[in-house]
Amino acid sequence: MKILFDNQCFYLHGKGGISRYIANLIKSLQKIEGVEVIFQPHQVYEFFAHDKSFKTISIKGYNRFKLERNKKRDLAFVRENIDKVDWYFPTYYHPDFIQFLGKTPTALIIHDMIHEVLPNESNNADLHSSWKKAYIEKSSKYFTVSDNTKADLNHIYPATLDKTYIIYPGFFFEDIKSTPIVIPEKYFLYVGGRSFYKNFEMLLDKKVIDLCSTIVCVGGGQFSAGEKKKIKSLTAINHFIHLRPNQSELRFLYENASAYISTSKYEGFGLPVLEAIECGTKLILRDTKIYREITQNNAAYFSDAESLVEVLKDENNEQPQINTAEYNWNKSAQKLVDLLV
Repeated sequence: MKILFDNQCFYLHGKGGISRYIANLIKSLQKIEGVEVIFQPHQVYEFFAHDKSFKTISIKGYNRFKLERNKKRDLAFVRENIDKVDWYFPTYYHPDFIQFLGKTPTALIIHDMIHEVLPNESNNADLHSSWKKAYIEKSSKYFTVSDNTKADLNHIYPATLDKTYIIYPGFFFEDIKSTPIVIPEKYFLYVGGRSFYKNFEMLLDKKVIDLCSTIVCVGGGQFSAGEKKKIKSLTAINHFIHLRPNQSELRFLYENASAYISTSKYEGFGLPVLEAIECGTKLILRDTKIYREITQNNAAYFSDAESLVEVLKDENNEQPQINTAEYNWNKSAQKLVDLLV
């Protein structure tokens, strides 16, 4: 079986959750006998610098920040290979790639339905929804990263109901050792974007701040002028720390945090939660269907700033045991292949 992946997610989303999912899935698919994965390795390999079995490939003229140049290269790559494969997996929904859908059976991985479920909570929701709709209408099978996303997809597009399957992500730190960094002894960890539905402003509450000692924010860009102004009005600016750690440093941050906190209103999956589970970090999560699914109801949940304060007052630092058997890249890759046969 030959499977083709394009490169859309890597130059459209950088090293975000979608790219990490696709890169790890490709790596695991390559291990399956009888499966040939056709992809452009120079971007996928960026995720596995620590893995000696994956050699970095340098391609002359490649720069992941050059959007149009990368897209042009990607279009040529798909055009060259689309008739040579059994399945095509587009990795996002850019309209320039719609021309390839249906030329060979197309399988679409749906990471979330945020633009459809919360259209006012993201940029250009109508545009992204229209792109995704075109892909959905021309695809043969659908894979979602969670039961929650599957339910959203099937509700909005009922025609997908009997052709949708769940392929969970796996753990990310299995081959990565933690590297210590200088950080306050007690801190709470927040990972990812902070705007729109991420609802970060819930942490900018005086009562929450007083209970959290230090809040370490990873990713999501530097604090905006508005965030800094709000923080300064409530506490010392160094109460909030922004970091851009590498993977080994990020593991250290998870392993030593008092807890991982997520205030997000909606996620397709929520990879930082899975990272926290892998590292044994206590979980303090917004009470949403997806977080209940991932953690099997084994976390501390809150619905607003007031209930978050009550959770933070609880001195129980024990993280309930979570069954992680489903979160395995090799298992997920094999399941995907079996469903393609």
